[in-house]
Amino acid sequence: MTDYTTLTDYELNCEVAKKLRVTSENNKPCQDWFKGPAILVWGSGSSAVKIDYCNNAFDAWPVIVKNSISIINSGSVWTAAAKGVGHEGVLGDSETCWYAGANTYDDVNPLKAAMIVFLKMEK
Repeated sequence: MTDYTTLTDYELNCEVAKKLRVTSENNKPCQDWFKGPAILVWGSGSSAVKIDYCNNAFDAWPVIVKNSISIINSGSVWTAAAKGVGHEGVLGDSETCWYAGANTYDDVNPLKAAMIVFLKMEK
């Protein structure tokens, strides 16, 4: 199993695109067209689209909503969690309930944390 926490944003974007079955040019593996984290995929027809799931909310939000991924601020980092992993908030006795489990991840970048959780989720 891949340790997604060690991948660069570019590599994570490629993995998310693969899991979503987004088509790259001629169905080739992702290519670093932009010398950065974004990837180039083909939309309808022959138009190419630049996608960056880890840094662009426009690209990431549909993945987050469709897969019921929660994102909460935990102080200096953001915690992303798969559906059913935990419940954020304050309980009646003023104790904070934190997410725990295999399908959570903390990062300073909330979108990156959510994409790692998406990749870790079972099919």
